Amino acid sequence: MNEEKFNIFGSKKTNLLNENGHSLFLKRLLSPSGQHGLKTFFLESFMNNMLGLSIDDNNEWFAQEWWVETEKEAGKGRVDLYIHSKDKKYSIIIENKIGAKDQESQLYRYWRNLIYSNVNNEKWKESKLVYLSPSGEKPSNKSLQIPTKDSLGKYYGFPKELEKEIICISYKRNTRTKSISDWLDNCLKMREISKDKNPRLYYTLEQYKEWIDNYL
Repeated sequence: MNEEKFNIFGSKKTNLLNENGHSLFLKRLLSPSGQHGLKTFFLESFMNNMLGLSIDDNNEWFAQEWWVETEKEAGKGRVDLYIHSKDKKYSIIIENKIGAKDQESQLYRYWRNLIYSNVNNEKWKESKLVYLSPSGEKPSNKSLQIPTKDSLGKYYGFPKELEKEIICISYKRNTRTKSISDWLDNCLKMREISKDKNPRLYYTLEQYKEWIDNYL
């Protein structure tokens, strides 16, 4: 008998996921109220392993009620994934870049409109700005430049280029950046997820990782 090839997310010829689909799938994992029923497991793992935040239950970052949103309005444009504490003390923007080019001043605008303007108590300095792409590419310079048109004066006195570390993450494994594939692989090895306890979740993650590795 031939090895089974079926993958719920499709194949090279029948891709069932676009950029929005990936964002929605990641939202379902990262949301503490997600259908997976594991509460903060995925979010804590993502913050620890992908963002290097050293999160634990006693850490102020994690002693919050967390929300995960997709297509969050940020002035001109929408952020693919927006993770924030309910009181907006802490905030993470994820720009999910698959098959599309950066827009002019895109990351600069997102940072200005969704982090600098909204996060309370100077905690915007601890915010995270993530650029997620298939192979860990860096954002283009034009995405980091201050907007040339500023009729409302929102950017008056701001630096010409975004002075904020960009965390680059890839979907596929590579030697330059951390990857979603490696993160999922680590999640599948944790005791919270097993073929016996969570068979649907386990095999869904396994197929998603397989799809990333082979078809993205």
